[in-house]
Amino acid sequence: MGILHLHRQGVIHRDIKCMNILLTNNNQTVKLGDMSESRVLDHQQYIKTNKIVGTPLSLSPEVVKNEGYD
Repeated sequence: MGILHLHRQGVIHRDIKCMNILLTNNNQTVKLGDMSESRVLDHQQYIKTNKIVGTPLSLSPEVVKNEGYD
């Protein structure tokens, strides 16, 4: 739900991994953390980005292949 909310706002996180998914003490609330690599995309123009960011062992296939992502 957090990723869906970000995407609806035109934001991509770019560093989703276990360490960036946070739980509250009672394990009832899940939050996304570390937004330092996030980016707001201009969906009006359907611009893709090719910048390689994130944790090397957690990179998505499209980033590794330098295909661009949105």
